[in-house]
Amino acid sequence: MATSGGVVAGSKFVVSLPVAPAVARDDTESGNRATSQVPLVTDRLRRVMIVDDHKQVRDSVARLVRSWGHEVAIANDGPTALLLADEFKPDCAVVDISLPGMNGIELARRLRQRFPPAQLYLIAFTGYADADIRDSCLDAGFDVHLVKPGDINLLEKLLGSDRAGA
Repeated sequence: MATSGGVVAGSKFVVSLPVAPAVARDDTESGNRATSQVPLVTDRLRRVMIVDDHKQVRDSVARLVRSWGHEVAIANDGPTALLLADEFKPDCAVVDISLPGMNGIELARRLRQRFPPAQLYLIAFTGYADADIRDSCLDAGFDVHLVKPGDINLLEKLLGSDRAGA
């Protein structure tokens, strides 16, 4: 809806957007699985922490997430990520599983002690697609298990920045 009080009075625009229905995703063929019934859909931007020991992956994901308008902080190992999380207070963390110093599964357990699911959405982003690793990730507190290179559209939706149809 658009209204105007005249040529010099300015304009008012009101936009109503529908909320996406809750969708459970269990794409076992690609190794991706979400445990929650409701994806992280929001109309606000997120504080996203990216943890990966491979600089190219970490930087590429960071650039992508920033291009969606989110604020990003990066860490290259588990101990650094724990310190960063206490300072940065992320809404979401995208975490590799094979990290030096502390693997991503242990990092998820420790992050869950500090940040309950309502405060931190945890995404495992790993090259390991087998069911045992996926189940270990979900048991450790991850909300979603994504297999690298990952479904970029799904990642965007999980972060709540899917603007398609808006």
